[in-house]
Order: sequence, then structure tokens, then C-alpha cells
Amino acid sequence: MEKLGRSFWPYVSLGLSFGALFIVIGFTANETTWRQLLEFPPAYLAAAVAIVVALWLIEAIRITFVLRAMGERIDILRVVKINLATSLVAGLTPAQSGGPPLQTYLLTKAGVSLGKAAAVVALKSLVTALFYGLTIPALLIFWARWLDLSPTLTLLAKVAAVTIVLGTLVLVYVIMKPGVFKAGIDWFFGLNLVKRLTSEAARRRISSGAYREVKKFSEGIAIAFSGNGLTLLPVLLFLTTLFWLLFFSVALVLLKGLAVHVPAQTVLAKQAVFYFLISYVPLPGGSGAAEIGFASIFGKNVPTPLLPVLVATWRFFTFHINLIAGAISFSALSRRGAR
Repeated sequence: MEKLGRSFWPYVSLGLSFGALFIVIGFTANETTWRQLLEFPPAYLAAAVAIVVALWLIEAIRITFVLRAMGERIDILRVVKINLATSLVAGLTPAQSGGPPLQTYLLTKAGVSLGKAAAVVALKSLVTALFYGLTIPALLIFWARWLDLSPTLTLLAKVAAVTIVLGTLVLVYVIMKPGVFKAGIDWFFGLNLVKRLTSEAARRRISSGAYREVKKFSEGIAIAFSGNGLTLLPVLLFLTTLFWLLFFSVALVLLKGLAVHVPAQTVLAKQAVFYFLISYVPLPGGSGAAEIGFASIFGKNVPTPLLPVLVATWRFFTFHINLIAGAISFSALSRRGAR
């Protein structure tokens, strides 16, 4: 946490997030905006809070289920704290790069072996990739009308869907055969152009580091699935699907609170594609791109004065509240570790 505090990335994340919100407010807000914000129905805000708490519990159940499948038991409340602390660091580091190492570390501090902790984190990433690999192509190919895409964008979306499927298959294959990944890396760094642009020491460092991470990921998956594959994967896919459906429902509840009717399937479908794309934004927490992007995808569906209210409340319940809870959890775990 001290390293994170000394880093400039938290300031970048929060600065971009609030900066983007101010941009949305500046272009769309009027008197109706502020009145609606102050008069937002408390029942819908309470429902959003309830969904967020449910998300914390589902994520903890998902981690706990994997741990128990490997013979490990941790109090579910502690798992919730570990997950929240992880979400804090992930949200304040580029491409969420700080999340997996911290989650692995905190699980080992809770008594889980390093190999099993790495397996939990690896499996979480794999199942999320599988979820999007199955969901996004289906949405883009069969239900593109829910996304309000033009014919040209629909064609591009279908091409993207094929790319997503191929990418997921490559990911699974690389996990199963890390040696193939090493051969590919060696081939790439053996190209004359790459040799001219990089030093031998840099090529060796990048190659060995990338292979080491992929091998660790592969070994973690193997540990998780040893003897439990038939039940583990379906249950995790179910919990992951439930998690994202609830996550996407936050926007649906907020729209209801604003008395704006958007078909539920449209709200869910747009967010699924949106979050898939945002996951590739290297900025901490996708900040800036998330706020502007969310305003863009719902700009046609929401009256302009209400758009900043939707974006601000949505970002609070899907991002800022996790940072607040994550900071509290991180502090609690740090005090516990110090004793």
C-alpha cells in the first residue's frame, strides 16, 4: 500500500474519472440535472447498494468454492476483504496489473499455499475470459439489434466476434501448452527487425519473464482442475454469469430511478460489449474512457439533462464505492497482519 501511495497512478485514475465526469456534466447538465440528482428516489439508491453488496458476496463465494475444491478453507468475510482490497489496487493501477499479485499475496497470508493462491487467481481470469468469449460473439452476431449498430458497424462487430472467439481459443491453448508460447516468443525475438530494434539482454528478459508468467498461470489452472474439473467449471461459469448480470443490473436500476425506460436486454447487451472493450483500456480502472464511453452508449436512450446523473451514480456504484470499501478492507487486513 505504501508503494501505491507513492505512485502517481491513483491520482491519474481519480483525476481522469472525475475529469471525465466534469466533461459530461459540462456538455449536458442544466437545472433539471441538479434537481434530479437531489431528488433521486432513495429506494433505487438502496437497491443499487444491495446489488453491490450481493456482488461482493458472489465474488467471495466464487473464490471460496475454488479454495474448498482444493482443500482450503478461509472465512468468507476475510475473502470479501481480500477481494475488496484487490479491487482497490486493481482500480488504481494500469490495466488492473496490481490486482492479481496482491490477491495472490493476501491469500497466502491467509494460509493458502502459493501454488493454490496462484491457481485461484489464474482460474478467475480464465473463467472471465471464457464468459466474454461465449457471450460477446453471441450478442454481436445474433442480437446486434439490441446494440443499435449501423449495418457497417454490425459487419465490423461480427468480424470482432470471430476475433474474440479465436483469441479465447488461443488463450486456452497457450494455457494448456505453455511450451508453444515460448516457441512463439523465441520466433518473434528471432526476427531480424526485432533484433535490430532491441538488445539481446532486453529480449532475453522479456522472453523469460513472459514465459515464466504463462507457465505459472498454466500450473495454477492445472492445480485448480485436478480431480474437480467436471463440477468446478460449470459452477464457476454460473457464478460468473450471475455476477455480471447483477453488475449490469446496477445501470438498469438507476435508469428506473430516473424514470427512463430502456429495454432490459438493451441495457445488458450494451454494457456487456462496453465492459469487454473497456477491459483493454490500459488506464487505471479504465478511468476517463469508462465515463465518456458510458455516456456515449446511452446518449440515444437517456434525455440529455439526465445523462450526467446516470453516469455519475453508475460510476459511483460500480467503481468509486469499491475503492472506498477496498481502502477500508486493506487497512483492516494490514492491521491484522501487523498483529
